[in-house]
Amino acid sequence: MPDNPCVYDDPALLAGLFQDCLDLGLSPYYLFQLDLAPGTAHFRVPLRKGLAIYRELGRHIPGPGLPAYAVDLPGGGGKIRLHENLIAGERNSTKGTEYVFKDGNGREWYYPAE
Repeated sequence: MPDNPCVYDDPALLAGLFQDCLDLGLSPYYLFQLDLAPGTAHFRVPLRKGLAIYRELGRHIPGPGLPAYAVDLPGGGGKIRLHENLIAGERNSTKGTEYVFKDGNGREWYYPAE
């Protein structure tokens, strides 16, 4: 990530964007964790940092105006709404540290920590 604040990692900028949407009568629906597409890693906010940003947003945006924070899990896990309690653990793999998510069927899905 760049050293200067950008819309991806600045709660105040995101809050302003969402408030502008609300002022226009638009309801922000999702705030997505960036997909793991090749060549986009420099735009991606680490997941734990994203959760911290989302907590901060909740202090500035009224409930109905706060979009759901979501991620599309790699490997076909689908879109899930993120919150701290969804992270079932961490594991080390050949790809580095990964967060473990479990779906309703007990299947595990992995998302990189960085």
